[in-house]
Amino acid sequence: MNAEQWNALYPVGTPVFAYPGFRPEDASDARRLVTRTRTAAQLSASGDPVVWVEGEGSYICLTHVDPVAEDVWEEARAAEKPAEPEAAPDTPVRLSPEREAEIAARAEAATPGSWEANARIGIVTNKVGDPLAVFGGGAQDRADAGFIAHARTDVPALLAELAAVRAERDAYRERALDAENRSLIDGREVCADCGRPVPDGPCGAHSPDAVYQQTCREAAQLRAERDQAQGRVAELEAERHTTNEALSDAAEQLRRDRDRITELESAAEEIRHLHKDSPMGPCPVCIDADAMVRGDDYTLPYPCPTARLAGAKDFDPPSFRIEEPVR
Repeated sequence: MNAEQWNALYPVGTPVFAYPGFRPEDASDARRLVTRTRTAAQLSASGDPVVWVEGEGSYICLTHVDPVAEDVWEEARAAEKPAEPEAAPDTPVRLSPEREAEIAARAEAATPGSWEANARIGIVTNKVGDPLAVFGGGAQDRADAGFIAHARTDVPALLAELAAVRAERDAYRERALDAENRSLIDGREVCADCGRPVPDGPCGAHSPDAVYQQTCREAAQLRAERDQAQGRVAELEAERHTTNEALSDAAEQLRRDRDRITELESAAEEIRHLHKDSPMGPCPVCIDADAMVRGDDYTLPYPCPTARLAGAKDFDPPSFRIEEPVR
């Protein structure tokens, strides 16, 4: 059955049994979805008739989708008794080192390079246009495709930022611990920075509390510098985008100007050809109206004023260099 025949018989929302992988007659472990269609049937890039169903991100060939009656579908749905989805926690769970390693491994194993999302039909492609994931054509499908496409660069960036922040934290923690350990030597209070005994209490400039406060100030300054650098990167990206657009506009205007110059040069050549001298006399087009009224010779020698404007040289053809009569 082709896509046109399917759409004529089964509207969007038809109850179906769908098999994303193998059909049950081809594999004993075939997975069956008791679901409904969420798009009309259409042709895939390979020319196969396909349809999208609820609960599945990718399209499924019509050969693997079986329409069923509503009561049959309800019975199968009840028999499956799907588990209630686990509610997402109100606050995200902090990453463990193991989960962070799993995320990094998945990011490393994914197709390299930047990914892009087709905003019209919800397809995620790599940088050369090869499809990586196919969604439906709805607004949520397009949003999901955009999220997945940006995750290819967002996830590594977040992991790098997490590693940098943890490194900063560990360095500050080590400094604070070192200061605390050095604050007492042989039962005497000493300066945490220079190690000299301070008999009357902690050194005001180098006590553990002062070191901690200074560390916090340095950390705040480093974060501010990092945020400033990230803002500058964003500005440069915006400037690059604006510059690319301006260059494209200038190149397009240059092509239009070049085409116009070619048109004008062609028109000038036509004018010169039209107003050039001929065996019948001087310019075959232009006349001197005042001379005609006076009854004088009203022909104009080549080049006539029109030919001059078109770029003709300032000389007459040899066959018409005739001395004017003496009056």
